[in-house]
Parts: sequence; C-alpha cells; structure tokens
Amino acid sequence: AIPATEMTYMVDLRYEEAPGAALEAGAEEDAEATSPSLTTRFEELKSQFGSNWSGVMGSLDGIPGEGECQRAMIGAKSLLYYGHGRFLSYVPPSAIACVDLSACRLAILAGNSVNEASHKKQDRLDGRKTREELALENPYKTAALLSLRGVNTVVVPTYSCTAAGNAKTLASVLSARGTEDVVDISTAVWKSSDPDPEEEAEAAAEGEAGEEGEVADEASGPPFSKFNFVVYGLPSVSFA
Repeated sequence: AIPATEMTYMVDLRYEEAPGAALEAGAEEDAEATSPSLTTRFEELKSQFGSNWSGVMGSLDGIPGEGECQRAMIGAKSLLYYGHGRFLSYVPPSAIACVDLSACRLAILAGNSVNEASHKKQDRLDGRKTREELALENPYKTAALLSLRGVNTVVVPTYSCTAAGNAKTLASVLSARGTEDVVDISTAVWKSSDPDPEEEAEAAAEGEAGEEGEVADEASGPPFSKFNFVVYGLPSVSFA
C-alpha cells in the first residue's frame, strides 16, 4: 500500500488563482471570482488527509521553475498535481524525461480545469508550440511518459474538469484509505464520481419545486462524468 501521508504535491504552479486574478484578467465578478481558490481547496485537503505532505506551490513570492519541480519529484513516493490545464503544459516533457521516478508508485493529475487567467496564459504559450509538442501533452502520452520514467500508476482526466470537481474527486479517493475493506485506486476513482446521496436529495427537493422540464435536465447531470478520470498502469495499488 502507498503511504497517503507521504504525498508530494505540485499546486497552482503559475499562481493563477491569486486573489482577484479572474477580475484582473477581465472576468466579471461572478462565481469564478468569488469561489474558493485552488490553494484554499488544497489546504482543506491537506489538513484533512496529509498534514505532512511536502511539495511546491505558486505564491506571491514566486512560481516554481522547472528545476524546483524536478527536485520535488525526485524520490517522491506518490505525486499529486492539482492545478489548471494539462500537467505537461506546466512541467514540460523535457523536464520529466530526465527525472528518475522509479520510487513513485502513484501519480494523480487533477488538472484540466481553467479560469480566465490560465486560459489566456495557456493560449499564448500554446501558440509558440509545434503540433508535435502539443500532442505530447495529451492524457495518454502524459501517462506513457510518467510510466517510462518509473511511475507504476497514473490517474489523469481525459477532458475538461472544474477545480471544485477535482477537489471532490481527490477527497473521495483519499477517503478510501483507512477503511475496513482495502479499496484499490481504480475502484476508488470509479466510486469518486458516484452522486452524493445528500446532494441528490437536495437536488430532487429543489427539482420538485421547479418546472418539469428543468427537473429532467438537472437529474440527467454530466453524461460522461463517470468516465473522465482514467487509471493507467497497475490498478490494484491502494493507500495505507
């Protein structure tokens, strides 16, 4: 089993969730601008599941460079990326390719979310890359590269996510540790997208007060949410 208390994290590497970042980027003051930031959500996860976690995070004092990210990954037993966009758009393939990750049994890449600041920044960066360089950042090739460097199991989303949804997925997966029945990572990831009974009950209660057509739309939910996160490699690893 993988010690959940020894996670190495990489969070909001470009500090794109700075207070007011969405407003500075031109967004209106809406839910995106006022919702909890990535770092706030991460600190909640850390306090609940891993007070001893170590890693790198973007902040007002600066953003981690490639070398700092590489040093964080060396010797990591498990790796957590929680941020916007594609993991390899923040830590490029060339930086991963020269790092020995044979000690890392699990990498969870909770990315593919976006806000106004990250979207504009990523558009500029993507415009400087070739088609081949962009292709290296897709989920399958990301998992393949990490596997080639020694990671046993890679969990990665295949399409767009939200920061809130990723935090919920991480909380569900990490909650699988310490239960009476040992839950492997593939089962934990699969169950993480199950609807919350309390949320379902609230949605049903709200739906009954609305129009019939609106109830059907709310009940249907995202059609493929169950199949977003994919587990590559060994599916049987579990948290201790």
